[in-house]
Parts: sequence; C-alpha cells; structure tokens
Amino acid sequence: MLGPFEVRTDDGVVADVPGARLRALLAALALEPGHVVPKADRPDEARAHRAAALQAATEAGIAPVIAKVLVGIADLALRGERYEQAARLLAAGAQVRGSPDRSQPDEARIEQAARRCLGDARFAAATREGAQASWPELAQATLAG
Repeated sequence: MLGPFEVRTDDGVVADVPGARLRALLAALALEPGHVVPKADRPDEARAHRAAALQAATEAGIAPVIAKVLVGIADLALRGERYEQAARLLAAGAQVRGSPDRSQPDEARIEQAARRCLGDARFAAATREGAQASWPELAQATLAG
C-alpha cells in the first residue's frame, strides 16, 4: 500500500514496529490524519486490558465473569487472525459457563468469523480441543501474543 516506512520518535530515533497488524494500523493512521483509533484496535492496549480483566475474573472466581473475559480474549485472537485459538477460547468459555451465551453478540460474531475462516470441520475440531483444554492456559497463550 505505502511500501516501506519508518517510525521515528521525537528525537529522530527509528522505532521498532513489530507485527503486521500494528504496521497496518500505522499505515491507516498515516492515510487519515486526525482519525481516532478505538482502544480495541490498539493491540498492546487491548492485550493489557484483557490480561487485567482475566486476573480480576480469576481472583473473583465467578464463572460467568470468567467466561465473558474468555470471549474478550477470543476476540483478541480473532483480530490476530488466530482463528483456531478463538474457537478454542469460545468453547472453553462455554465450558466454564456451562453453555454458550447466545445473548452475547460478540460471541456470535467471533464464532461466525472463525467458522467462516476455518470451515465447519476445523472449527468443530478446535472447539472440541477448547472444551477439553485448560482455560487459563488457552488465555495465557493468547495474551502472550
């Protein structure tokens, strides 16, 4: 789109911009000066927010809250194009809660997107894995990047 570009700090030092999503975000910002980017679209901040939510939910030990946080982490996986991980996290959340939460629009959106990208067979396999996996391990693996 723009070709190679550099990001420099105020002192002129070249800053490392790791990850295709972050570079794409910077390219989009360069094309639309003054455009406000929602916090959810800033990968590092979103990851930190989800990690804090996971810690609080885990400490509280309230299953529906943990399940909602897992849906948020599944969204993070989806945004990182980790579709199988998103499916696993949704299934883990359903296991924690006892059933899928059909009142949660994000859960339906993530499921539809992951299923569309994976196909029915791979999506089903990933959800079986997620239902049997350790939800804390799935969440930490996603938050680690």
